[in-house]
Amino acid sequence: MNKFLLGFVAAPLLAAQVAHADLVPFSLTSGGTVSGASYTKTESHSSGGVSFDATLTVLGSNSIDQKPGGAIAGLGIVGNGPNAVSNGEALYFTMTVSNIVGGDVFFDGFSQIDLDVSTGTGALSNDFSFGSTGDNFHTITTASDVVSMSGAPPQSFFAIAAPNEGAGSAFRVRSITGSFSVLNIAAVPEPTAFLFGSLVAGGVGMVVARRRPARKDA
Repeated sequence: MNKFLLGFVAAPLLAAQVAHADLVPFSLTSGGTVSGASYTKTESHSSGGVSFDATLTVLGSNSIDQKPGGAIAGLGIVGNGPNAVSNGEALYFTMTVSNIVGGDVFFDGFSQIDLDVSTGTGALSNDFSFGSTGDNFHTITTASDVVSMSGAPPQSFFAIAAPNEGAGSAFRVRSITGSFSVLNIAAVPEPTAFLFGSLVAGGVGMVVARRRPARKDA
């Protein structure tokens, strides 16, 4: 009987997932690694008991240049005078997640980009063609352009300078932010077993509380 009761009291545990959204910013004015036409930077993030590494990869249409400060700072492309993104050049942005501990993490997309623009125009696009306007989801026109992409965050995209505008038409990418869904795993009592465990515990208390019948004299 005792073994039977213990089977209910030792209630099994279920894994419950609780989700929340996290933003991870990447400053592109310093840090990271530039190697020819590639730039990578990893940010380690921890939230709600879950930790992970987010790695940003940027590919350039030519060798990438990183400028740490000044009015026009961040990532650009070597050439065309200012070593910024100009005259049809482009940067391509992607993200990967690794070293997840304590739950699950999913990259939802890029939610914001901070551009430093000198002159001219450009576009944020789903492809590497400035002229295919149907794939362009933002036009770059202003001197300082913080673009929110949270409505429909792209998993990857191009930042393209308009072609044939000369070296004066240029911009750099100062920072970018990624959005992640984080699911932390918490152990909770399995509902049915928890209910039976409570009932059994109550039954044991009732048995203990019952008075033993008095013995009759022979």
